[in-house]
Amino acid sequence: MSSQPQPRQRIVPFTPYEWKYVRQLFRSRRVSDVKECVVILSTWMSRCNEHTPVAISCSHVLLQAVYADLLAEEMPDSEKYMAIENLRSKHGYAIVR
Repeated sequence: MSSQPQPRQRIVPFTPYEWKYVRQLFRSRRVSDVKECVVILSTWMSRCNEHTPVAISCSHVLLQAVYADLLAEEMPDSEKYMAIENLRSKHGYAIVR
């Protein structure tokens, strides 16, 4: 009987198809695509828990800021002032991250 350790399994939070799809969405500037990408990245983060790769969490933060920007662009001028503080905090968090 050999007492050699078993190889560690590597758990990947996404499939190759999901990876390709998210790469497409990440490059888009359509509100619906960016929103979907944020949702998928959130799913990946929940699959990883505290082991989320930094690239995924940083991409998630940046896309949340982009999404907030895109939503603010569509707002009427009379409502944009309400989104400014939210945008500032998201951009600040993205920069710090």
